[in-house]
Amino acid sequence: MSNEEYLNNMNVQYLPVENEDNYEYSDSNESSNIQLNNPELNRGIITRFLDSKLDTYNDRISSLEEKNTLLNEKIQRNQSKIDKFNSRIAKLEKEKRQLANNNFLRSIAQAYPQSEKAINLLIDKNINKIHNLKTKKIPAKFNKIEKHKANIKYNENKIYKLQLKIKTCENI
Repeated sequence: MSNEEYLNNMNVQYLPVENEDNYEYSDSNESSNIQLNNPELNRGIITRFLDSKLDTYNDRISSLEEKNTLLNEKIQRNQSKIDKFNSRIAKLEKEKRQLANNNFLRSIAQAYPQSEKAINLLIDKNINKIHNLKTKKIPAKFNKIEKHKANIKYNENKIYKLQLKIKTCENI
C-alpha cells in the first residue's frame, strides 16, 4: 500500500509538495500538508484511535480473565490434593491404631521379640508419613493457594483499571 492509499484510507487529505525547497515550517495548520481543521475529519481520527484503544483494553481484559480462570483451576487442584492428604492422614492414623491395638500382633511380639521391632518400625513409619504430610505438604499447598489468590486479586485490580479506561474512552 502506498502512502497516498494509506492517507486516503485514513480520510486525511494529502497535498503533495512540488518543490520541497519552498516548504515553510510553521506552527499553524494552514501551511501544513495534512489538513486537520475539518471537525468531521478530526472526529473520524479520534474515534478510530479510541476504537483501537478499546480493542486493546478488551483484549487485555480477556487475557487477564483467562489467567484468573487458570489460577482458579490451580486453586481447586491444590484444594483437592489437600483433601487427599487429609484422607491419607486419617487412613495412616487408623493403620497406626490398628497396628498398636492388634491382639494378634501383640501376641506375636511377646513370642518373638524381633517382630516387635518390625511392628514398631511400621508404626514409626506411619508417624513419620503423617508428620511429613501435616508439616510440609499441606502447608505448601496452602501457600500455593494463597499465592494464586493474591495473583487473582492483582489481576482483578488490573481489570478494574482497564474498565475505567474503557469507560473514559467511551465517554470521550
